[in-house]
Amino acid sequence: MTLRQPGRYVRHEVNGFSRAAHNYGDLLWHIATEICYNKDDNPSPDAQNYRIFSKILSDYMLYLLVKQPKMMSAVAGIGQIRYQDTCAEARKFFSRRGIKLVSEKNRKGEENVAKLKDACNKIYEMDTSVKPVDVKGDRSKSMLFDGCILAKELEKLNKGEWKIMSRVWVELLSYAASHCGAKRMPMYLVKAAS
Repeated sequence: MTLRQPGRYVRHEVNGFSRAAHNYGDLLWHIATEICYNKDDNPSPDAQNYRIFSKILSDYMLYLLVKQPKMMSAVAGIGQIRYQDTCAEARKFFSRRGIKLVSEKNRKGEENVAKLKDACNKIYEMDTSVKPVDVKGDRSKSMLFDGCILAKELEKLNKGEWKIMSRVWVELLSYAASHCGAKRMPMYLVKAAS
């Protein structure tokens, strides 16, 4: 993976393909953040702040993608299609491995945290040596395998992944804010906070 600068952590190259994150990077980076967050049980004190910050922004941006889709995609609906395809692929993936999904209402509690960690570990253990398009074709818009690839590549950075992820999330939030109209973002920030 090559992260390109100056200040453009969002543009990345993974296994020979390059993608601009504003097209579908929120979901891609959310999956990678979730996997890394649940795998990294013992981050360094320096990394811990970046880790928490990344998780908060990741969850917020996913909220916007799912609950405020018009705000997050230049092409109305593409974010929702990617999200739905990714959820469907995740359900199939977990079902084949006997992992019971955790409902949103029940996401709290030690047992559910353990299930989430187990699910993230199973995703991380996927064989990513074959490109997702070779496995699922180009009809599926799921980002599950791509997110796994990104998580593995970020882990190779060896202690620098959380700082990079936090910068990516700031860039993704800034991009969303600058492309949704001056009146929309503050309104959604207030809604999300309540």
